[in-house]
Amino acid sequence: MNQLNLYQIEVGGQVNEDEINAASPVIVTVIKSSTDSTLMQVQADQSALIGLIRHLNARGLFLWSITCQRKKLYR
Repeated sequence: MNQLNLYQIEVGGQVNEDEINAASPVIVTVIKSSTDSTLMQVQADQSALIGLIRHLNARGLFLWSITCQRKKLYR
């Protein structure tokens, strides 16, 4: 059984939800986006989160923070 967590991820710059989800390993929801930063939310296990971090890095986005909002969601 894989443990899912709800994460909030903040990156530098503006991110378009459709563009980021086109090739993302998990579905990302953009909560707030400005010219300076974007706050996103994703429900993922640790493996998917690592894949998403690599995806964001490959797109040249600067990672500001990752916060776990809720724990112990099981699928």
